[in-house]
Amino acid sequence: MAYWLALYSDFAPLVVALIINSGTTDLTERYRVAGGTDLANMNAAYGLPGTTRDEAAFAVASVGHDPMKFPLADWSQMRVMQLWGDADTTVVPATHGEAWALKYGPSTDALVTNVRAGGDHSGHNGSYLQVGPMIDFVLGSLETTGTGWLINDTWVKLHGQILPVIFYF
Repeated sequence: MAYWLALYSDFAPLVVALIINSGTTDLTERYRVAGGTDLANMNAAYGLPGTTRDEAAFAVASVGHDPMKFPLADWSQMRVMQLWGDADTTVVPATHGEAWALKYGPSTDALVTNVRAGGDHSGHNGSYLQVGPMIDFVLGSLETTGTGWLINDTWVKLHGQILPVIFYF
């Protein structure tokens, strides 16, 4: 979802940096291996019935939403940080974050990866615990111009506009 929001949503023109924490990057692969509640939730999100896997119907229903199928050129103005742990078995890096970085990284304005040895999905040394590197990435992507009223009282100048910094966790 974050990939689509950053590139194609109504507020995409305001996005200057994207951070992905152990995120599903290959929606088709995630569906292929999903089971139980995950499969039911993915089916429900795309209007498919119950818990029966139907890869062909999912492929049709999810057109335009699979980050691994977005055009390379769409990333040319985006700075991206991908975080994952090499022991993540929930969203396996080789088919998600790492695969995305290899395919799209050269097409981005900048790509930063944060890979933790022994890190899992969200618990032990997980991506969500890497708040410092994420803040450094965002602030390093922007030109600080003064103070304001949002997170850390930080405002930035982007393409000639003064904008507040907003963090979503």
